[in-house]
Amino acid sequence: MITEDDHKEIRIDPEFKNRLDPMHMGGYATLERLIVGGGKARDPLIVWSETGILVDGHSRHDICTRLGLPFSVERISFASRDAALAFIDLNQYARRNANENWIALQRGRQYNVEKKTKAEAGWMGGTSKDNESQKPCPCLPTTSNRIATKAGVHGNTVKNDARYATAVDIFATAGAPLHPVMEAKRSVVIKAAKLHDEARAKVIAKLAEAPKLKLKAAITSGRKEAEKEAADAASVHYESGTSIEAPPIIEIGGHLLMLGDNTDPEIRARLPDRVALAFCDPPYNSTKEEWDGKHAWNQDYLEDISDIVAVTPGISALQDFMGQTKMQYRWSTACIISNGMTRGALGFGNWMFTALFSKNESIHKNRQDIAEISIRSTDKYDGHDLGSKRQKPPGYLAWLFGLLTEDGDTILDPFAGSGTSIIVAHKMGRHCIGIEKDPKTYQAMVARIRRMVNGERPL
Repeated sequence: MITEDDHKEIRIDPEFKNRLDPMHMGGYATLERLIVGGGKARDPLIVWSETGILVDGHSRHDICTRLGLPFSVERISFASRDAALAFIDLNQYARRNANENWIALQRGRQYNVEKKTKAEAGWMGGTSKDNESQKPCPCLPTTSNRIATKAGVHGNTVKNDARYATAVDIFATAGAPLHPVMEAKRSVVIKAAKLHDEARAKVIAKLAEAPKLKLKAAITSGRKEAEKEAADAASVHYESGTSIEAPPIIEIGGHLLMLGDNTDPEIRARLPDRVALAFCDPPYNSTKEEWDGKHAWNQDYLEDISDIVAVTPGISALQDFMGQTKMQYRWSTACIISNGMTRGALGFGNWMFTALFSKNESIHKNRQDIAEISIRSTDKYDGHDLGSKRQKPPGYLAWLFGLLTEDGDTILDPFAGSGTSIIVAHKMGRHCIGIEKDPKTYQAMVARIRRMVNGERPL
C-alpha cells in the first residue's frame, strides 16, 4: 500500500503533464473503471528519481489520489530534463495507437531535440578549425532524412513536423489544455502559435475555460476579445487625452496595429529584433492640414532593426530630411505617376522619390530603380474618410515592397496613417506592423483594415 508520504513525494510538473497525449473522450472514464474494478492501478507510475517529478502515469495518479486507491512507483534516473522529456515522447509513441497529429508531434520533437543537441555540440557552428572535427561527415544523411527514412516519410515532412511540434509545445508550456490543440489541424496550430502574445494568451484562456472548445473557435473568440480591449483602450486614450501604461495592439489577419509614437520606448520594446523593410512616409508638409506639420526626423533607430529603410520625405522636404538623418544612404528610387498632375515648384510634380538606407554594404536586387504607375479613382476614395493625402498609391507600395522584400517577410510602417501599406502587404503575402500615434486616425485605420483584410476586398 502506498502511504500518504509517498503521494506527497511525487511532484507534478506542468510541462511534463502537458507533454502527454491527451486522452480521447471517454478514455479517462474507461481507465477509472479499470482501476476501480481492479482495486488499484495496474501499471506503475514512473518518477524521475533525482527530482521526484512524475514522468508517466498522470491520469492513474489523479484517479488513485482522488479515490484513495493504491499504486506502485518505478523510479528512473535521467541525466537531464531533456532526457526525461525524450523518454516521455518515446514511451508514449511506442505504446499508444496514436493519431496522425500525435505521430507528427513525436517526429517533430525528435528532430528539434537532435538539432538542439548537435548545435550545443558545435556541429552547426560555422567554419572554425575547432569545429571541423565535430562536424558530421557529408556522406551521412541529414537529421530530417534519417528520421524520415525510419518513419517512411519525406524529409520535408519531418521539418514541417518540427514546426508543428514547436507550436504545440508553446501551448503546452503555457499550460493550455492539449486536447483541443491536438485535435485541430496542424496548420491551424502553427498559425495560432504565431499570434501576438496578448492574442495567444486570450486563446489559451478560452481553452482553459472550455476545454471542449475547438481551437479555431478559441482563436476567433480570443482575437475578437483582444481587439475589443485594444480598441477600447484607444478610445479612452483619445477621449481623455491621458497617457496609457501599455500601448493598444490589435492583430488583424496576422498584422499588428499599434497606437503610439514610434519613438516611444514602450512601442520600441514591442518591435521584433529584425524586419526586412521599414517603410516610412513621414508627414513632411504635403498638405496644409494640422496633422501634416513640419516633421523632425528621430527614427534613425530603424536602421538597427531593418535590413533596408525606405523613406519618402516628399521632394520639397528632401533637404531637411537628409540634413537630419545619420543613416547609411545607399540609393534612391523614382516612381513616375503617369496621370498624377499634382502641384509642384515647376508647376506639376508627377513622381515620388524614395531614399534607401541600410547598414548592409550591398542592397543589390538586380532590379530597376524606376517604375511607372497610374492612380485609380479607387486609390483616392477607398471607403474611408482619412483623405487621399494620407496614403501612398497602392501601385507604388506594391512595386516598392516587391522590389525590396520577399514572400513571408515582415514590413514595419512607423507612420501607418490610413493603413494602405498594411493592406498591400497582406495582398502580397507579407506581414506588416503598423504604428500610428493619432488615436482618431488609429481607430479609423483599424476599422478600415478589419473591413478590407477580413472581408478580402480587392484594392
